[in-house]
Amino acid sequence: IDDDSVVQSVVRQSLDGHYEVFAEKNGQEGIQSANENAPDVILLDVEMPGMTGYDVCAYLKESDVTANIPVIFLSSLSDMRSRVRGFEAGGIDFLTKPFETSELHTKLEMLTSFIDSQKELKEEVTKATNTAFTAMRGSSELGLAIQFIESSYSAKSLQTLADKFLNVTESLGLHCSLMFIGRKERSFYAHNGNAISPLEKDVISTIYDKGGRFVDFGARTQINYSRVSLLVKNMPLDDLEAYGRYKDFLPTMLGST
Repeated sequence: IDDDSVVQSVVRQSLDGHYEVFAEKNGQEGIQSANENAPDVILLDVEMPGMTGYDVCAYLKESDVTANIPVIFLSSLSDMRSRVRGFEAGGIDFLTKPFETSELHTKLEMLTSFIDSQKELKEEVTKATNTAFTAMRGSSELGLAIQFIESSYSAKSLQTLADKFLNVTESLGLHCSLMFIGRKERSFYAHNGNAISPLEKDVISTIYDKGGRFVDFGARTQINYSRVSLLVKNMPLDDLEAYGRYKDFLPTMLGST
């Protein structure tokens, strides 16, 4: 979806023989095409007359028909604010114009693998066990934190530690991603082993690198510690009491982590 005919031509020529391409010149036509053709991936220009790419993506994500279609933003803007807006709108990756056709192919190949892994996880992941929570002595958030801290001592891998942490946040209805900062690399985790998009990883890493304990943007809050960073994607903005409790509660667990 791009109002620039030159970009449309470049994309068509680059993907010819590898993908079936539908090209639309504005947001409204793009939305209609997405509903009619059910594409596997949408390449979406940010700067368009009328509906911007962010508007189009947000609209697509609100529809049951198009909500799960991955969106890659195309933009001449590469600053962090643009990337964060793309992430908030529901994008999965970001490609800066002008781009090499080889870069576009690489992005799509990586995205294909990402889509395949998501499908496999949905098929393989069964109901998460609640055994640990059954044994908990209390249902209060403080009790959850204490139980997590006690159980974390037995964790023998980052995956196990992440699972224990994310089981607690999921039980509270919080959808979160964790990043562990190792000496050589960073690793990312989501509840039940769900995949994390490249753009989400990019946003978490960049916010962490900029520093600051708490970073709030929209309904999202990122909390950073020296070796771990937590992104909460659905903070309760309509419940300020709960919002404040979570901001007190989560650092207790993160400090221990």
